[in-house]
Amino acid sequence: MSNESVSPATKSAGIAALERGELDTALQVFLELVRTEKADIDVFLAMGKAYQAKGRPNEAVEAMHKVLALDNNHYDAYLLLGQVIARWGKAEEAINILQNAIKLNPKAAEPLMALGRVHAAHGDLDKAIPQLEKARTLAPGDDVVLAELGELYTQAGDLDQARQLFERARAIAPTKPSHVLELGANDLVRGRAEEALALFQQALAMDAEYARTHYQLGRYYLAVKQNEKAFQAFQESTRLDQDAAETCLGMGQVYERLGRPDAALTEYKKAIELQPSNFLANDMMGLVHLQRGKIDMAQKSFQNASRLNPKYTPAIYHLGLAWEQAGNTAEAIKAYEQALVLDTSLTDVYTSLAQLYLKKGDFARAEAYISKALPQAPNEPRLHGAMAKILLAKGDPAGAQQALERALAIAPNDPDVQAVHGEIADLQNKPAEAAEAYAKALVGRPNDVKLMDARAMALSKAGQHGEALKLIDEAITMVPPNSMLEHHAGLILAAADDPQRALESMDKAISLDPENWHCLFDLAGLLEKTGKKQNAFQCYDEILEAVDQNKLPKSDMTETALTRYRTIRDEIEAARSSGGGLKKLLGGLFGKK
Repeated sequence: MSNESVSPATKSAGIAALERGELDTALQVFLELVRTEKADIDVFLAMGKAYQAKGRPNEAVEAMHKVLALDNNHYDAYLLLGQVIARWGKAEEAINILQNAIKLNPKAAEPLMALGRVHAAHGDLDKAIPQLEKARTLAPGDDVVLAELGELYTQAGDLDQARQLFERARAIAPTKPSHVLELGANDLVRGRAEEALALFQQALAMDAEYARTHYQLGRYYLAVKQNEKAFQAFQESTRLDQDAAETCLGMGQVYERLGRPDAALTEYKKAIELQPSNFLANDMMGLVHLQRGKIDMAQKSFQNASRLNPKYTPAIYHLGLAWEQAGNTAEAIKAYEQALVLDTSLTDVYTSLAQLYLKKGDFARAEAYISKALPQAPNEPRLHGAMAKILLAKGDPAGAQQALERALAIAPNDPDVQAVHGEIADLQNKPAEAAEAYAKALVGRPNDVKLMDARAMALSKAGQHGEALKLIDEAITMVPPNSMLEHHAGLILAAADDPQRALESMDKAISLDPENWHCLFDLAGLLEKTGKKQNAFQCYDEILEAVDQNKLPKSDMTETALTRYRTIRDEIEAARSSGGGLKKLLGGLFGKK
C-alpha cells in the first residue's frame, strides 16, 4: 500500500470533498480505494476524519489503527484516535494516546488542548487548565485556545479570568460569532440576562445559520423561563446541527418543564449516544427516573455520571437522594458525606444530612449540619426551616418558632418554607394553621402529592372532612396505587363517620403493602369500634408476630397493640366459660404472654 499505488487524482478528489464537508462523497472515494487496495496512509487518515465528522467512532478508530499499522509514529493518527476515544468516555486510554501525540510533536498546541478536554470532561480542572495554559504558551495568538481556556475558567468559577480570555479571542477573530457567544454565556452565568441576549442577537446577525447561536438563545430563554421560545431555539439548533449533545440536554430540560418526562428521557439518551462521556446527560436522566419513582434506574444513571466525572458533586448528591428514597439511610449518608468532601459549600447536602439524622433521632448531628450550612447561606430560608424542625424535635418550641419566623421573613411564599410551617403546626397540634400553610406551599408545588396528603390530613383533624376527602381522592388519582394514601383516606373516612368505606380503604392499603403496620394498627382500632373484635384481635396478633420476627421495632404502638390483644383475649375468655372452644377458635394465638 505505497503512495505510488494510489491514483493521485482520485485521492485528491476524495480529500477535496472532505474539506468541502461532502462526507458521503468523500467516503465513497476512500472506500473504493480501499476495495481496490489503493489506499495509503493519507486515505486512511482522511477516512478517519470523515467517520469522526459523521459520528461513527468505531469506523474512525479502525481507520486510525490502519494508519498506525503503517506508521507507528504518526502524529495525526494519535491525535485523532485520542479525540475519538475521549468521546467514548475512556479517559485513561485517551490520555495515554494523546501523550504519544505530544511526544511526537511537543510544540503543537492541539494535543494539549485535547488532553485538557479529557481532564475537564473527567472533572479534573486542576489538570485540565495547566494543559490549556501550555497550549496558550505555544500558540499565544490562537483564538480557539484562548476560548477553550476561558471555558475551563468558567467551569472553575473564575468568571473574570474567563471573560478576559474571551475578550482576547474576540479581538483576534472579531468575525467569529463563537467568541461573541462566549461573552454572552459569561453574562448569562453572572445573571446579566439582558446583556447576554444582546450579545446572542449580535452573533445571530453575524451568522444566522450558526447552530450554537440558537443553542445559546435557547439557554437564555430557559433562564428567563420562556419555555416555548427555548423549545423553538433548540429546535432550530438541532436542524442546523443534529449531532450536538448539549442541544439535546437543553431540549430535555424544556420537555421536563412542559411536563413531558418521556420526551425528556429520549433527548438525554440521544445526548449519551452522541457523546458517551456526557456525565450531565446521565445525571439529568437519573433525576427524571427519580421523580418517577424508578429508583434502580436513577441510581444507575447517577453512578454512570459519577464514574464519568468523579468530581461532579451533584451526581453524588443525587445518588444520596436515590438511596434515601429507597430507604437505605446508611448509603444515603455515605453519599452525602462523600459530596461534602468534594464541596463543603453544598447547602442542600447539609440539609439532607440534617433531615436524615433528625429521622434517626440524632438531634445533635442534625443541628450540627444545619449550623455548618447557615454561615454560608444566612439568607437561605430552607436552612432556617430545617433548623426549626430540629429544635422542635429537641423540645425547644420557642427556638423552633424563632427559626421558622426567620425563614418566613426571608421568603414568606417559598413552598419549602410553608411546607415546614405546616409540619411544625402539625407537631404543635394546630391543624387549621397547618392546613393553611400546606395550601400556600401547594401554590408553588400544585402537583406535590405529599403536600396534598399532608393538607388533607390537617383538614380532617380540623374537622373539614369533606374538603379533606376531595383532596386525598385527587392525590390518589395522580399516582400509582399507594398504600399510604389509601391508609390516610381510611383515617379521614373514619373521622367523617363512614366506617364501611374507611374499612375498605384500609383493607386496600394493606393489600398494597402487607407490612404497613401503622395501617394495620389503625384498622384494628376501627374494627374494635365497629364491633368486629375477633378481626381486630387477628390484626393485633400480626403486629406482635412482626415484633417477634424483628420486622417491626418495639414502640408505643406495639405496646398498645399488646395491651389491646390481651384485653380482647380476656374479654373472649370471660364470655366463654369452657375455654376449649376459644382455644380451637384462636389456635396458636393463645400463646401470647
